[in-house]
Amino acid sequence: MNHVLCGLAANAALPSELVDRLIAVADDDVAEGVAGRADLSHAQAAAANPSLPLAVMTIWCPDPGPGDGNPQGANPVR
Repeated sequence: MNHVLCGLAANAALPSELVDRLIAVADDDVAEGVAGRADLSHAQAAAANPSLPLAVMTIWCPDPGPGDGNPQGANPVR
């Protein structure tokens, strides 16, 4: 467990770009901290929770559609 990375994962002020970097290097503890964030994008939530089945991820993180860089119907979980 890396306490510094876990602290960063819980930091609500952490910019989205750094959240992406945390997801990329996350161990189980850091991934758990990142996955609990309310400010994750659809792609970040999917990347932070790769063990969830597609059906659960689709319900839990529905495709937000146009306006956020994700074209309608694009599902990065697949």
